[in-house]
Amino acid sequence: MEFDLYFKPVSAKIESLKKLTDSKDRLIEITLHTEKEKIKKIEDFDIALIGVCEERASENQGTKDAPNEIREKLYKLFKPSHNLKICDLGNLTIGQTLKDTNIALRDAIIELRSKNVVPILLGGSQELSVAIYEAYRKIETHLNLVFIDSRIDFISAKSEIISDNYIQRIIQSQNNRIFNISVLGYQNYLNNPKTIERMRKNLLDAIRLGELKQNILNIEPILRDANFVSFDISAIKQSDAPAHYNPSPNGFDAIEACQIAKYAGISDNVSCFGLFEVNPIYDRNGQTAHLAAQIIWHFIEGFYERLKDIPIAEDTNYKKFHIIIENVNQNFIFYKSLKTNRWWIEIPLQANTKKLVACSYEDYQMASNQDIPDIWWKTLQKLNR
Repeated sequence: MEFDLYFKPVSAKIESLKKLTDSKDRLIEITLHTEKEKIKKIEDFDIALIGVCEERASENQGTKDAPNEIREKLYKLFKPSHNLKICDLGNLTIGQTLKDTNIALRDAIIELRSKNVVPILLGGSQELSVAIYEAYRKIETHLNLVFIDSRIDFISAKSEIISDNYIQRIIQSQNNRIFNISVLGYQNYLNNPKTIERMRKNLLDAIRLGELKQNILNIEPILRDANFVSFDISAIKQSDAPAHYNPSPNGFDAIEACQIAKYAGISDNVSCFGLFEVNPIYDRNGQTAHLAAQIIWHFIEGFYERLKDIPIAEDTNYKKFHIIIENVNQNFIFYKSLKTNRWWIEIPLQANTKKLVACSYEDYQMASNQDIPDIWWKTLQKLNR
């Protein structure tokens, strides 16, 4: 791929941050795609940052200016590690039409993933998730998509793809290859009950904000199995992230948002992370841009702490547990990592095959108490639909 045809190099203002006296210890020292020094071998990197200044499908007008605002804050942060192999490709060249932009973004994601590079997207509006999904549809077979959002963007009267209906468009696409979609942190009073019911009928997961705030660790197993994580800044409460045209006084707080990003980074399966809907017009003293930068920082930190922690046969790093639930005469098999204390449950398939699904210690406790874990039923239903 000719990156010059797809991306505008990083601006001189961002590049000037290298003049900071201690810049070698800060993120600005990552490789920048500039006018003078252009990136040609993308396979030399683990992560590529991409700005997407597209907002034509959103009511949240102003998000096109977010990527550079976030960069200014991000590159002043100190490195989470000194072994970073990260580049910033600059901002995607916006097409004459929204469709042109989506095609360009799709092609860029396909190219990056073919070289085993993890893209981090700085949006822009969240319906860009459709273009990312279209890329994954060409390179993966069973997709797990996670949306961190206060609203379930499922139902809209408009036929074109907009930021209020992109999940519906993903589900309705032909050969959609979706195994699961999870919307985490939705707020009941902001969503039509019919939307929530449609999610359930489609065997998709929607978990309320209050449930997750009781124990933020419950998000980790969901993110562990995700391929793509799409984070809408409006999932964070207004006092911590005011840069949105329609914020909510409730939501995740700043610390929880960074925890979520860290869990996504640690996941061995997450291969694309997007942060969307930051609108500098409504920001206060760059507060949201600062938080957005810290969210990205935590994803990067998590990425470089990955342990390839996935159970395989006869691996001594895992302990195997068998539990018989008598009323269904079913053997439930769990795996516990001795390195990280994370859990998986085995789901039986046809022809003596199996699927391992990330779960929590609470799921193991349920089975130990002769209760069938919800994740077992839900996964079995999805596999047989």
